[in-house]
Amino acid sequence: MGQDWTLYYNPGCGTCLRVRDRLASFGVNPRVVEYLKTPPTPETIDRLLKKMGAGPAAITRFQEPYWQEKGLNPETLDRKDWIKILSENPFLIQRPIVETPRRALVARPAEEIDTLFSPQ
Repeated sequence: MGQDWTLYYNPGCGTCLRVRDRLASFGVNPRVVEYLKTPPTPETIDRLLKKMGAGPAAITRFQEPYWQEKGLNPETLDRKDWIKILSENPFLIQRPIVETPRRALVARPAEEIDTLFSPQ
């Protein structure tokens, strides 16, 4: 189970490691993407957001100084530009993200992934 699942994570993040271990406890062995080394493309980000039923704010780390340094207000960006910024600056993306064939979510806290195992 889970060969068609993907975990976008940072190996230096404790929550990411807990999610990886929690998935393993459910028997899921996802494809693992270190998103800081292999940033998701704009198309991948768009697909994840569609699976979440959410906009870019759902996966954005707003506390990063990048926004102030660049003088950007995410609320005034259109979706396409915001997604491009996230793809080009993956440190702005919340982690970890778990993607299944039908759904995706930001797994914070780690227990959030439990919802992926309940009927929809």
